[in-house]
Amino acid sequence: MSTASIFIPPDEISELVKDTTSNDFLSLFGNGDEDYGLCPFISFYIYHDMDSSLEVANNILDIYAEFSELVDEPFAKIFKNKTETWLKVGDKRSSIDMRKDALDSLSSEDDFLFGATDCDSTSATPLWAIHGIVEYDPYTEYSAVKMVFRHRWYNQNKERWHQFVNSCIERLQPEHCYSGFEVSSGPLGIMGNYEAETLERVLADYFYGMDIDHQLFMYYHTHEEPDRPAMPSSLGAGIRTPTWCFMLSPYWLNKLGKTENQVRAELDHPDITITAFPYPKSNHNPEGINGLWIQLGELDLHPVGKGKPELLVKANELIKPIRCDELSLTSLDTWADDPNPRFDVLSGVKWMRRFDKHSDWLYQRVKTSPVPEGIFVAKPGEDVPKGGLWFSPALGNPSSARYFEQGQQLPVEKTSVYGDEVIWYWVDDDDIVE
Repeated sequence: MSTASIFIPPDEISELVKDTTSNDFLSLFGNGDEDYGLCPFISFYIYHDMDSSLEVANNILDIYAEFSELVDEPFAKIFKNKTETWLKVGDKRSSIDMRKDALDSLSSEDDFLFGATDCDSTSATPLWAIHGIVEYDPYTEYSAVKMVFRHRWYNQNKERWHQFVNSCIERLQPEHCYSGFEVSSGPLGIMGNYEAETLERVLADYFYGMDIDHQLFMYYHTHEEPDRPAMPSSLGAGIRTPTWCFMLSPYWLNKLGKTENQVRAELDHPDITITAFPYPKSNHNPEGINGLWIQLGELDLHPVGKGKPELLVKANELIKPIRCDELSLTSLDTWADDPNPRFDVLSGVKWMRRFDKHSDWLYQRVKTSPVPEGIFVAKPGEDVPKGGLWFSPALGNPSSARYFEQGQQLPVEKTSVYGDEVIWYWVDDDDIVE
């Protein structure tokens, strides 16, 4: 795409959101060759010492083999670490002994990269993909592995998937682990992806349950050490706002200052599942406490029109003291004349805080689902159904809301990107930030 033109025209956003909300399969947007959309994923970030790098690589390759048995669409391309190239499956050069490749790389004091995707394009959103990196010297970076899986397959194989995930956690004992929906931009997006990041920012206004996981831009500076503080924009400084499943490792439980029983008490809810996994004793886990794998109900995009999801608000309140509010959500710099909406430092912090009581995160721009009781939405020119403060995300944040009397006609406002068809929302006093 041209970065001087609009990637998603305003009149096409509503249709994409509608399709994504109504379907249990991938809804894509793009040029046909490189399409992007929301899909389920799980990512693991592993903290380990240099001597354990090969062991971590072998554990990840065991997971790779098991994951390959789950896919119902064959991989189309695999990554060859030695030549740093993507090869079509069936190419005689694609026959790779990955364990030997990992051994050779790590023995040569190099990182080991791996990946596979069912897409012909290695930047498009796949149905199935796996990719990651094992660090030779993990002092400042996590080793990481991510898997994208097919939504429709998951709905038919939930028990099998969760058994697989439990096996992965037992093997890897990750410091961070997240699962939910994301805009996947293909394996090993080392240089970032402008289109995917634009779609992320657009869809963030419509789905509370969307996550953002740019592994190769979030894993810098792992655990804080006396001589090396963690970067505030990386996962070394805190955990992400959870949207479905997430890990509270012993390191972060200690940072949080809560015991397993206290976490269970604060997240006591019939739809929340907490599974304890043994973690070994270490400098960061001197008492050998368990890691907690927490599942917040069912996999769901949580459309904004349904209001803030109770379970996500509950989990956010728990992890708030160790949340990484300044986590970098873009891999490419923004610029003043960028015509497409993308996250920046300010909007990124607001998005990380979107489940806080006084959050001023933008509400949805377009009504995409039935509005629950207590939520009021109106279009320009319509009569105000409830007197009070009204706000349009296309015009600013809730702190700039305007007061209208019941029955008064809402004005038609024009914006530079979204046209003059803005949507107005009644704003509860609790959502106004002074």
